[in-house]
Formats: sequence, structure tokens, C-alpha cells
Amino acid sequence: MILKIKNLKYERLKTQIGIYPLLFLSFLFYSCPEQVKTNFPIKKLAVRKTKKKPGNCPYQNISSSLKDKDGNLWFGSTGEGVFLFDGKSFTHYTEKDGLSSNEISCIYEDRDGNLMFGTNNGISRFDAFASLSTGSKRFSTLRIPEPKDRNFQDYKTTPNDIPFTINMISSIVQDKTGDYWFATNVGVFRYNGKSFSYFLHNDGIVNKNKLHLKQVSSILEDKNGVVWFASYNQEGLCRFDGKSISSFTPCNDGMILSILEAKSGNIWIGTKNHGACLYDGKSLNNYPIKDGLCNNNVTTILEDRKGNIWFGSDGKDGGATCYDGKSFTCFTIKDGLSNNSLWTIVEDNSGKLWFGTRGMGLYCYDGVRFIDYSKELIY
Repeated sequence: MILKIKNLKYERLKTQIGIYPLLFLSFLFYSCPEQVKTNFPIKKLAVRKTKKKPGNCPYQNISSSLKDKDGNLWFGSTGEGVFLFDGKSFTHYTEKDGLSSNEISCIYEDRDGNLMFGTNNGISRFDAFASLSTGSKRFSTLRIPEPKDRNFQDYKTTPNDIPFTINMISSIVQDKTGDYWFATNVGVFRYNGKSFSYFLHNDGIVNKNKLHLKQVSSILEDKNGVVWFASYNQEGLCRFDGKSISSFTPCNDGMILSILEAKSGNIWIGTKNHGACLYDGKSLNNYPIKDGLCNNNVTTILEDRKGNIWFGSDGKDGGATCYDGKSFTCFTIKDGLSNNSLWTIVEDNSGKLWFGTRGMGLYCYDGVRFIDYSKELIY
């Protein structure tokens, strides 16, 4: 009997010895979040899906898209929040999950794999480790504080317009130094991870054209570190080389909707009224409707893995245009789209192209046909 008691105590001691290291490791894991990798696979996340009867939203749009480092596709909308597609199903995120607004203008992934969403109420950062079971929000919010030396009160261009504010974010870029650039309706701001600075209100920047960079639709840093701004406020395409900023109006159009640096280093420019322009660093070439473009209102530009340039356009006579370097091919509702107003294009890992349209339309092009995914969205 004495031997059995001793053996029982020994077994208990072994169990305790085995448990303590596990408890210690658990303590380290949860008390040291900075050691956890930020590229946790999206497909392993806990998700919450809320279903609503499928259908079109005529007054909402799929406005932005992005393929993240794990191959997941993200789609932002102008009023229905964000949709994540993992290759099998969609997950819907809204203000209930912590988004600062359901109106999304842009999506960006920084060099560390952090996903940032530009909204009409600040920047929302996706938190892959938030636990829905504990009620934690999926997103944290970063807002630009109003500069003390500038007055950024809400303003409207017409009485019926939504007020423009300092935190209506239209574009996000992280430059080679690690700083972030945020385009807003009232100017451009830089963020070093701790504080914001109001770009162009720096005495060290040469600004001979007296540019304001209000209503910038897109920001791009090219391979040489030059930062480009596409202005929708008649300032054209603006170029900052680190010391001075200048601008020009491609194809005599001061309203620029989209910009893309191709693999060749050339800059493609989408204008409001004059089609697409190609800038090779020295000269400009214009490609309007008469050259084969679907529409002169170029909202978005993408280069696919084959080197083809795709243009999305807005309007009843719009659609998607593919340029293979020699000729243009148009795709419209006749080819399977339900709406010719395209706002965003993204390519997935298999080479298929996804198109976001007005009316919450989402279509996948496999090289042969367009597949309608609109009714798969959960909203």
C-alpha cells in the first residue's frame, strides 16, 4: 500500500512538472505579442458571416481591391464595408467589426503585411489576431489630427454634398524609408509611425507651382523613389523628387483618376476626359477612344502577369480594355458584364482577373468568359 501511494505521488509530480512549462510558454505567448508573426494565414481566422438576400445595390460600388501576400482577395465598397475572398467563400466586415466606416476608398498592404483601409472616417488597420469569441474588434483606427496651424473644418461644394474632412482617405502608400503617405480631400499627410506632418507646408520643399494636392485620387512611388500624385482638382499629375514638386497636365487633362508604374518603368496615366496616357520619362503618348479604348474616362489601371495593360472606365459606354502592346480589345456587357462602369481590377494567384463595378458588381474573367460573383457577396 505504501508503495502504491508513493507511485501515485510520483505520477502527480510528473504531471505538475509537465504542466508548469506549458503554463510558462502560454504566458510568454500571450504576454509578448510583438513576437507573433503578422502574416498569420487568413484562412485560419475565425470569421463571422451575416447573410442578407442577394441582389444588386444600385447606389453602391465595389470601389477598391487588393491581393494580399497570402493570396487572399480583398474588395472595398462605397457603403457596404469590406469583403474577403479566400478562394472558396466570402467574409463580410463592417463597422460592427471595428471598421471606422463602411465607405472604403482604397486598400493597401505595407511591407510587414499589415492591411490598411482608407475610409471616409480615417484609416482602419486589420487585426488578424482579434478574437471574435471575446468580442474584440477586427480593426483598429488611425485618424489624422487637425494641424494646429491650419483650419480644416468640414466643408461642402454644394449644400447636398457629403462634407469633406481631413480624414476622408483616398490613397495610401508606404515609401522606401518606411513612412506612410495619406491622400485626403484637403491635402496630403506623411506619417512616420508616431506623428503626422502636413505635406507641402514645409519650408524646405520647393513648390514653384503653388500646388495644394487637394483631392488626390492616387499616390505612387516609382522605382527611383519619386513620388507621384494624381490630382482630381485640376492640378494634373504632380511629381516630387524629394526636394521640389512640379506638375503637368497629361493630354491637356488636369483631372487624373489613376496611375500605374509598369514593369518597364513607364508610367500609365488615366484621365477624366482624354483616355490613357503613357509617359516614358521624356515624352507622352495618348490613347483615346479612337485608338480602341472603350471610354476616355479611365478609372483604374492594372498590368497582368503577361504584361497586358488593363483599363477600367466609367460610363454606360465604358467597360474593360486590354492593351497587349499593339492593339486594344474591349469587354462590355455584351461579353458578360452587367455594368460597364468599372472601378477596380485585381489579378489572383491563378492569373484570373476580378472586376468591381457600380451596383456592387463583382466579376471574374478566366480568359474565356466572365463569371458573376455579385450574388456571392454577403451584405
